[in-house]
Amino acid sequence: MTRKILAAFIKDAALLAGKGLFETKTASRESLIAREVGKHYPEALVKYLRSASAANFAADLGKLADKQGKSTTGIEMALKEFYLSMTQEDLEKSRGGYLGQVLKWTVQSQTVEQISRQIRLYLSRYSDVSFWKVQSPRDMDTHEAETIRKNIAKISKNPFVEFSVSGDLLGGVRVFAEGKMYDASWLKQVKQVSRSVKL
Repeated sequence: MTRKILAAFIKDAALLAGKGLFETKTASRESLIAREVGKHYPEALVKYLRSASAANFAADLGKLADKQGKSTTGIEMALKEFYLSMTQEDLEKSRGGYLGQVLKWTVQSQTVEQISRQIRLYLSRYSDVSFWKVQSPRDMDTHEAETIRKNIAKISKNPFVEFSVSGDLLGGVRVFAEGKMYDASWLKQVKQVSRSVKL
């Protein structure tokens, strides 16, 4: 499924290139994109199309065609942002272009969670993105989440941080990365204290 989404996006980008996207000034690209592939095209992908040059796009296509290395392309980073912001409601919006056709078919057969899982799996296999899942007892505010993202970025290249709420945590956080769990939750601390005071 992810390969279909990726292929559809590349086809749309090629279509836009044929309409003069890369020769158009950055400020004017959005209206061209909206006219050719619809105003509901995913913002993360529009952001890539607004800023990419013809040379960058060609380089990304070359890297995607030769996936011996694990360097992440701008296209894959845009796909990552699309994954992070995607909701079921977003998927059900009417979209144009090849991507719109793929997503329309997808919505009939899969949930946003299934599509997200496939995008995540693709990125973990074919790019150098490292995945981190942070669980907390409640939704984190923007400042807390950004602080955690910055700290993870200091120790990991291209981190892809996902946040979720876990009802079994009393406080603190639990982090999953590269098949390991790092438990800094209060529950773990309570259990350790309980074991240490047992007679």
